[in-house]
Parts: sequence; C-alpha cells; structure tokens
Amino acid sequence: MSEKQVLILIHGMGKHSADSFQEEVVTAANNALSRYPSFADVNFEDKVHIHSIGYDHIFEALREKMAESGSDLQSFITAEIGGVNLPDFIGDLAGIQADLADDEFLNTHVLDVVFYLTLLGERVRLYVAEKLLEFIQAHQETTRINVLAHSLGTAVMHDTLNKLYSEGFGDGVRLNKETQPINTLWTFANVSEVITKISGLTGPLKSVVKPGTGGCVAAFYNIFHRFDIFTMKAINRFDPKKNDNWVSGFIYDNAYGRYKTEKVTRKNTHSIQSYIEDPVVCHDLLNTLFDFQPSADERSQGDAAYANVQSEFDKIKAFIESADSYDDLNGLVKLIKAYKDYLGNLDF
Repeated sequence: MSEKQVLILIHGMGKHSADSFQEEVVTAANNALSRYPSFADVNFEDKVHIHSIGYDHIFEALREKMAESGSDLQSFITAEIGGVNLPDFIGDLAGIQADLADDEFLNTHVLDVVFYLTLLGERVRLYVAEKLLEFIQAHQETTRINVLAHSLGTAVMHDTLNKLYSEGFGDGVRLNKETQPINTLWTFANVSEVITKISGLTGPLKSVVKPGTGGCVAAFYNIFHRFDIFTMKAINRFDPKKNDNWVSGFIYDNAYGRYKTEKVTRKNTHSIQSYIEDPVVCHDLLNTLFDFQPSADERSQGDAAYANVQSEFDKIKAFIESADSYDDLNGLVKLIKAYKDYLGNLDF
C-alpha cells in the first residue's frame, strides 16, 4: 500500500479551474502548517497525492453562448438546455434575469446554480464521475481515497457519488461501495440539501453518500461557518441530527464529524482557505491525511495565531442574524446578492 493517501478536490460556484482550486487548498493547508514550528517546513503537497476536478469550463461555455446569443435567461434555458421538471423553475428565471444585469459575481455564482439545475447537470455529473474513476484507478495500490468538496461542489459530488454507487452512468461508469469505498468525505459549506430540494434528485438524507451500512464512505465530515451566507439555517444547510434516521446512533458518533467555525479572518466567510486554516478544522483534516500531531504547547500557540477580527465579526453577525429566509430560487438569488453587496462595503 502506498504511504501517501489520495485527496480528490472539487470546487464550488464561481470562476475556478482544477488548478486554481488546488492552489487554494494547498495554500490554506500550508498556511495552517506554518503556524506550528515542527511542521513549518512541511509542504502539504508532498504529503498526499492531490487530484483536482474542475467543471466550471462546462458552465463558462454556456455563459459565453448566452452572452453571444443575446437571449434572456428564460429563453436560453428553454431553447438550449432544457429545464428541470419543476413547475416554478422556468417562471423563476424571469425574475433572476433582472437581478443578474451586468454583475459578474451573480453571472458566475448564480448562473452556476441555475445551469446545474437544468439538464446540463447530468453532463457535469458524468464528467466528474469519469474524472473520479480516472484518479481512483491511477492509485490501485491504495484504498485510502479522500474527497474534499466545497460549496456547489458538495452538491455536484453528492449527486455524482450517489449515482456512481447505485445505478451508475451508462456502461461501466460505476463504483462498488463494498470494494471501492471513499475513505473520508470532507464537505465544506454543504449545500447538497437545498440543491436536491430544488432539482428533485435524491437528497443527502436518503442517498448512499453516508457512512455505515449501505453507505459509500467510511467517514463523513460536515463543516460550516456560523456566518457563511450559504450555510445559514434559512438556506437549509445539510446538518443531520442524531435522531434523523440518517445513520445509526453509533455511526453518527463514530463516523460523522460536525464542525462549526465562527472566526472571521476574511471578508468572505465562504472562502475555502478560511475554512481549512481554522484550528477547528485543520487538526483533524491534516491528521487524517498524514501524521500531523503538534505538541500541546505548540498546538495552543499555533491555534492562537489564527486571528479573529472582532469588529468585523460583530458586523457580519448582525447582518446574518437579520437576513431573511427564502421561499424559492428568486429569493435565494436576492439573498446572495444582498450578502455580496454587504461584504463589498466592509472595511477589511
């Protein structure tokens, strides 16, 4: 068996590539390591086999095509892609079009979600499935395959794994949960529940993407930030309770990890770098992948070096606690836009 484990990455919404997201994760891991003197000279990228999956190029091609066509979002989706089987979806698009305007942030983040909810989502899932198989088969010597997903990538990875380990994609694009399980699945800002609620696909509480009997992962880790707009309770974040009948009580206690972070070090509390660098997360994440065990004193000093900007913490806390919930896709878009505008006005 290889001494190194495999870590497969998948990005969230917005403009990313496989390489750019890998750089973000590696930088964050190395920033965390640097706080602990015994590991200051350790390079995360030397400790694991890292593979990154980028799917944004599929969305980008559609964004460009829509811009060139001059069509409104509703007409473009209906004519070029095909919508989901939900009666309100196409109607929602008309309201979303007005919010998008020329806002680059919304035209990447929001359109990613909208495009994924159409028939284009299956193309994305097939692409991700093929890349997963390619990376897993490249490391036949080890069964320690770990996956790290962020934001919309949590939904894409959930939907892909659920199909890979159940019905599969076409001929031969499938995995066996008994002989090819995922060792650990790390989901940051997990939006799989709200996305499947809108898409109509199998939700995370009922899928095979879980630890324990019938599941395809040995351990599942769910990380959210108290002030991440995408993990507010109003967003219906994935946050199973012990009595939800998702997994047994024993598995919940021993193979499921729930991490709630709340320190504010960047404007964007949704940032994967902020998540990974946080001491609440970095110790277990790094030690799962290799031997990362700083001494008690070293850990205490290194943890304290992760600063919290209290004044901005208070401002973001106030905004999040006053934010409205949403009832449909239009409401979700307005909430994302309000938060984006709010962050743009912060001082740091």
